[in-house]
Amino acid sequence: MQKQIPPKKKLYFGWWIVVVGFLIMGLNYAPSHTMLGLFLKPLAEEFAVTRTASAVIAIIGSVSGMVTSLFAGRLLARYSLKKMAVIALGLQTLNYVGYALAGSIAVIAVTGFIGGILNMFVTTLPISVLINNWFGSKIRGRAWGITMVGSGVGSMVLSPVVGVIIENWGWRFGYGFFGLLSVALIPLVLLTFVRHPQDKGLAIIGEPTATTQAHKKPAITGIPAKNALRSGMFWVLTIAVVLLGGSIHSWSVNGSAYLSDQGFDTIQVSFLLSISSVGLIIGKVLLGTICDKKGTKYGVLFSGGIFALGLFMSFFLGSLPWLAYPLVVLLGIGLATSTVTVPLMTRDLFGIREYSVIAGFTESGLKLGGALVPLGVSLVYDFSGSYKPAWVTIIAFCVAAITLVFTAYKMRPKAMEKYEAAEHTIGVPAPSV
Repeated sequence: MQKQIPPKKKLYFGWWIVVVGFLIMGLNYAPSHTMLGLFLKPLAEEFAVTRTASAVIAIIGSVSGMVTSLFAGRLLARYSLKKMAVIALGLQTLNYVGYALAGSIAVIAVTGFIGGILNMFVTTLPISVLINNWFGSKIRGRAWGITMVGSGVGSMVLSPVVGVIIENWGWRFGYGFFGLLSVALIPLVLLTFVRHPQDKGLAIIGEPTATTQAHKKPAITGIPAKNALRSGMFWVLTIAVVLLGGSIHSWSVNGSAYLSDQGFDTIQVSFLLSISSVGLIIGKVLLGTICDKKGTKYGVLFSGGIFALGLFMSFFLGSLPWLAYPLVVLLGIGLATSTVTVPLMTRDLFGIREYSVIAGFTESGLKLGGALVPLGVSLVYDFSGSYKPAWVTIIAFCVAAITLVFTAYKMRPKAMEKYEAAEHTIGVPAPSV
């Protein structure tokens, strides 16, 4: 009698979303966010402007992204995630061509503004919606952390490549290279961007109690956006997010120039950024695990503290240049803070009912901080000739942000009692704290 071989168990489709999200973060988010610093000095030299002016161009995308995120969440909730992401990627490709052909700093500013809008429909916001829909609280942090590792891997792999491109062929070819990466992502999005597991005849995985069935959508729980936006808890979280986003983005925008001022050439800075990306990879996986096991607020405490320590070490680079290596690893770990924890905190505190709408506002907070604080850092440099006073302020921002995050979680029980008593919401399962 022939022995029957049991059919192979298929990989859960949600993990393919994680894979594509990983690639989007590496090939799309990293070029438009974590690698901006590579273009800071070349743009300043090409168009004979100050570093502050060059940094403003890099920050313009954060401003447009901030404004866009206020309504992007509603659009993503109403229309097809897949179609919107594909259209945005196609337009992004053309926008990078605009960067490469720019004949003035004004054109760079316009393309930066457009790029910030398009990014909101491709990277963290739509991906966070998908991860929250496909994965339960037992593994959501790890799934999100693995997805976010893509930006670290992308930065690690692409930074030296783009550094060599800029060094040998100029910054225009660097932007052209980014355009090729954007168009390559379109078929992957078409294959994997499915909003709910039930749309594929599957069930969500990783819930504490496995009650969700395939073909049956789970109960929608959480605080409606209109109520969330009126709560003190939301505004405490938003201030924390602004400080976190500003602190993290300040290093992304100004870190390369700071390392260059300490005597490292373009190739060395690119190498240090690659090492930093190793820290970012470790940080995102570790941070996702901490958020699942201990709670998101403790993840913020860990990664925000590590980032502040790395900035403190930067004060001694002039006399101890070897510190650059452990320093960039610590900063890399800290860079994971905003991208990993903010979507998880939003889900923890406000639930899934109108997650994409509320997440759009918290994403706007990240962009606001990412626009204002790096500009302040560049202004400090232009007026004082040093980044160190700005780094002291950033360390203080990190401490304040961590304190505010713990405050928001402490406010949650009373906020939930208020909304349940007023019958504005269905109870949200308590996050691990």
